[in-house]
Amino acid sequence: MVSYILRRVLATLPVMAIVALFVFSLLYIAPGDPAAVIAGDQASPADVERIRQSLGLDRPFLVQFGSWLWLILHGDLGTSIFTNLPVTSLIASSTVSPPLMPIWNARPEPELPPLDATPYRTPAALRVIPA
Repeated sequence: MVSYILRRVLATLPVMAIVALFVFSLLYIAPGDPAAVIAGDQASPADVERIRQSLGLDRPFLVQFGSWLWLILHGDLGTSIFTNLPVTSLIASSTVSPPLMPIWNARPEPELPPLDATPYRTPAALRVIPA
C-alpha cells in the first residue's frame, strides 16, 4: 500500500511541473507587455523599464521560471500588483479560521426562488400514442 501511494505521488510530480510551466508561460502568451500595462498609458519608457526590472522581466525565461518556482515552493506567492500587499496575507485574511468554522457553517442559507409548479408538457405533435 505504501509503495502504491509513493508511486502515485511520484507520478504526479511531472504533471505538476508541466502545469506550473504552463501557468508561468501565460505571462508570455498574453498579448502586450505586462510592465507597460502596470505602468499605465502616461508612463515614460524609463518607468516601464524600472517596473520590468523590479518584476524580473529582464531576465531569461528559464531563470525567471526557476526563481518563481523556488519562491512558490517556499510559500512566497509574491506581492499583489493591486494592493501592494503579500498575496499570502491576502489569502489568509479572506479565509475563515478553523475555530470559527462551526459558526460560519451554521449561518442560514439564502432562500432560493420557488421552482416552477407547472410540469413540462410535451407538445401534442411530439406525443407518442400507444398502440
